[in-house]
Amino acid sequence: MITDNPQVASPNSNAIYSAHEGQILLEAKYPTKVTIDKFEFEDSLRAALSAEGEIYAWQKLLASEAGSYRMVAEFVDSTVASRAVKRCNGKTAGVSF
Repeated sequence: MITDNPQVASPNSNAIYSAHEGQILLEAKYPTKVTIDKFEFEDSLRAALSAEGEIYAWQKLLASEAGSYRMVAEFVDSTVASRAVKRCNGKTAGVSF
C-alpha cells in the first residue's frame, strides 16, 4: 500500500513498494589487507548491487571517515532496492558492505 506520507522502507520488510523511489545508500570500507585498485573496488560494489537489477543512476559521496566509500544508487525498478540491500547488507567478499 502506498500512502501520501513519506516512509522509510526497512530491508527486513516484505513490502513490494516504498516511498524511497528505489534509492539506496551504500557504505563500505576499502580493503586494508588486500591490494586492490580503488576504481576496481568501486566498480565491484556497483556490480554487486546491479546483480539484483539495473541501476538507473549513482553518485559517489564524500566519505564520512578515512578509508571508506559512500554512494547513493537508484534502481530502474524501485522494487529491487530492498532485495539488493538484503543481499548486500553486512556481507564480506574481499570487502565489507
